[in-house]
Order: sequence, then structure tokens, then C-alpha cells
Amino acid sequence: MGRFFSKIISFVTLVLSVILVVGVVKGDKGNPIFFQKESQRDARVGGPFESTNNSSRYVLTEAIVEDQTLFLNEQRTRFSSPDLVKVGDKYVSIFTPGISFMAVPFYIIGKIFGLPQLFSYLLTTVLAILNLLLIAYLATKTGVSKYLGLLGGVVFLFSSNALSYSATFTQHHASTLFILLCLLNTLQKRNFLNNLIFGFCFAASLTVDLPNAFTLLPLAVYVLYKNISLEGQKERLKISLKLSFVAVFLGMLPLISLFALYNKATTGSSTSLAQMIGRYNYPEGDNYKQQLETRKPQDSREEKSQEFELLKTPFETRFQASGFYILMLSDERSWLYYSPVILLGFLGLFFAVRQESLRNITLLSFSLIVMNILIYTMWGDPWGGWSFGPRYLIPAVAVMAAFVPYLLNRWRNLAVGLLVLALFTYSSYLSYLGGLTTNDIPPKQEAVHLIEPIPWTYEYNRSFIEKNQSSSLLYNIFLKGKIDLKIYHYLLTAGAAMVFLSLYWQDYSRRTKK
Repeated sequence: MGRFFSKIISFVTLVLSVILVVGVVKGDKGNPIFFQKESQRDARVGGPFESTNNSSRYVLTEAIVEDQTLFLNEQRTRFSSPDLVKVGDKYVSIFTPGISFMAVPFYIIGKIFGLPQLFSYLLTTVLAILNLLLIAYLATKTGVSKYLGLLGGVVFLFSSNALSYSATFTQHHASTLFILLCLLNTLQKRNFLNNLIFGFCFAASLTVDLPNAFTLLPLAVYVLYKNISLEGQKERLKISLKLSFVAVFLGMLPLISLFALYNKATTGSSTSLAQMIGRYNYPEGDNYKQQLETRKPQDSREEKSQEFELLKTPFETRFQASGFYILMLSDERSWLYYSPVILLGFLGLFFAVRQESLRNITLLSFSLIVMNILIYTMWGDPWGGWSFGPRYLIPAVAVMAAFVPYLLNRWRNLAVGLLVLALFTYSSYLSYLGGLTTNDIPPKQEAVHLIEPIPWTYEYNRSFIEKNQSSSLLYNIFLKGKIDLKIYHYLLTAGAAMVFLSLYWQDYSRRTKK
């Protein structure tokens, strides 16, 4: 009877988690729902198209389905500018096409119901829920129960900016999915099949976002190392590479080939990426370059150098100190300010690495976190443009969240559980500020120079809550005018806290019965 009751609670907890995620899906009243038709597109703050990194990806999906083309017509070009590229007399999205292609079946199904935009964006929501489950599975690899494992996934999804980006058409949750799959694959015995899967997931991550190659570099090196055999022969050391390592490249081949064909069709060269050509603002054209120089936040820090550069990359070590401050400590984007509960993951990593049986998984996980932080502290724009929290670090948040359960499992007392719950609830409250309003928060140096200055922290989101203006589809259709947005915000936060309590209580009860 107790086991049956536990399964019921687990099922209800998962259903509640899905509802809590759907609660931030963006939309508004319309005919039947706004934003679904070409004539209803709107780049209002908080809407699905509030930033062009959403709309530029979406119009590519639309062009693929509606016109069977990779190029954008004039209307789509105007809508996605300046996140587009001009090649000859044609226009293409500046972003890698992974998300746009993944959304094609969602768009087709949505079109049947007259809701193509809503269904396309639900791709990201589905990926976010899959990430919750993958984090739960990763956490169980450290020896915690399935309840604490799910709690780790809940920490990721509800108490970080992963929540607000689950309602967007961006690459962050897809990147996180493939990075987690690569990490879990790396923990497996190296054989032909596992190498094949690793190669496929690695290539899939590149089609979604190219910097994932740098984040995954430690795992790629580790896979190579595990496929090398060392044999001592008298006074010589024989080093050989296992034939099964070829499977990594075989796994990469299909998606890399498709990516090359996409580049060939759009830029004219299989090795030329749209990002390498540079943005083109339609219809201003080259005049946009001057506009860009005056508004990019990184340019105020950048000293123009006339020195010869052997290799031009977006990574600059001279940005690293300020980038680290912005992503780790500042009130503009840091975990400390936006999601303090995530920092407990560092404690979990610290205790886990001291266990010899967990050293491998801990070091691999830590390497992902470090690489993710490292490359974006050197990035020209660590703010992520106008964004809510450190959006580039969502993959690192996922890995960090997997080690919060280990901390709770090590310190098995209610006082620690209540402390973590308090941090989780506060972090969830902040995350729902973004999820219910907008992800478009400017960097400080832009916010203070606007004609009408606005806050550069989540206080900007709070101002929308105070004015009862929400981006939530469920709220706008069913609850607006019936309950205050503050109440809806508190209810969602309380719901997330209830999910945390349910999972922690089930684990606590299981342990006390033993």
C-alpha cells in the first residue's frame, strides 16, 4: 500500500511539474490565440518574438514548411533583422539551423490546429522537461535515490533562468540536452555503439550552437583517451588507438554532412558559416555596421588593435576578469543574484570528488562546468545581449543541479533540507519573475543610456508584475481580470516549493524506514 501511495505521489509530482512549466508558455488572447498568423506578428516586450534570436530561428522553420526553402522572403527578412545574413541578393538566418529543423514536425502539427507558433515553441518546453529527466538520471549516478534525482531536475528547471528560456525559441535547452547526453554517454564503457552515439550527439550539439564544441572538448578528449591502449614491450611503450574510435566520426558524419549541405545551399560553401559573414540589418544594409558599433556592450571595453591576428576568434582573454564578474558576481547576470540555490552544486561537487567511486563522474561534470564558464567569460558579450540571467550558462546549471541532491544525501537532516528549500523557493520566485514577464533585460551600460532608463536587473521584471502585465498564455486567457498577477506568481512559486517538498519527503521517508 505504501509503495502504491508513493507511486501516486511521484506521478502527481511529475504532472504538477509539467503544469508549472506550461504556466510560463508565452502567448495572449487572439483569434484564437495571438501570434499565430503572419498578420498578427508582434515584437512586444514579453511576447514570443520579443527578441530576434527567437524570430530569426522561427522564420527559418516557417520558410522550410511553407515555401520549402532555406531563404527568407522580404516579410520574413524584415521580421528577423538584424539576426540575418545577406548572400548575394538572398537572405538567410544568421543562426545554425538545428533548432529550426527540429521544430519542423511541431510546426506542421501546430498548423493543423491553427497554432504553428505555439506548437513550434513547445519544442523548447519538451526539451526542458527531457532535461529535467536527464538531470535526475545523472544525479542517480552519484548514488542518490530517484526522488532526490528528480529533485535535482526540479532545481534546474524551476530555480534558474532555465525556466524562462523554456518558453523561447532559442538553443539553450537543446544545447543542454545534447551536452547531458554526451556526458552520460562518456560514463559508459567505450565500444563501437557508445562511440557512435557520442559522435552523433556531439555533431547534433554543433548544429544547435557552435560554441558547444568548446564546452564538450574535455569529454571528447576523455573519449579519445579511453580509446587508447598502452602496452609495455620490454623497454618500449606501445600506444595504439582502438578501431572502435572510428565510430565517433561515423556518428558525426550524417549530421555534419547535412550541416555542410545547408551551408553550401545558403552561403555557397560547405565550410562557410552564416555567422562568418556577419549580420545584415534590413533594409539599412551596411549602415547597420555603424549602428552596431555604438550599441554593443562589449565595445566600451574593447581596445582596437592593429596587430596582425593569426586566428580571429570571439574569445578574448583580456575580457575574462570582467566577464567572470558579470557571470558570477554581478547583479546583472550572476547565479549569486539570480539563482543562489545553484551554488550549492559546488558543495555537492566538492564532497563527491572526495569519494573515489565518484571521482570520475565528478571530474567530468566539473570539466563541463568550467569550460562553459571559461568560454563565455572570454566572450565579447558575456551578458548575452538583452537577457534574463546568464543564459549562456544554462548547460552548466544543469550539471550543477545534478549535484545538489548529493549534498542533501550527504547531510541527511531536516535543518539542511529546510535551508535548501528556502534557497530553492527564493530562486524559484526570481525565475518566475522572468518566466511570467520578459527575458529582455539590458546590460547596465545600455540601460542607463536609454532615453527612458530602465532597471538592468530583475527589478525590471518586477515592474511588469506590479502593472499586472504578463507574457503567460494561461494567465492571459483564463485568469487575467480574475486574479492579480502577483497571486499567480505566488501560486506558481508555491507549486514549485510543493514539488520540492514532495520529493524530499518521499526520500526522507524511504530512508527513515530502513
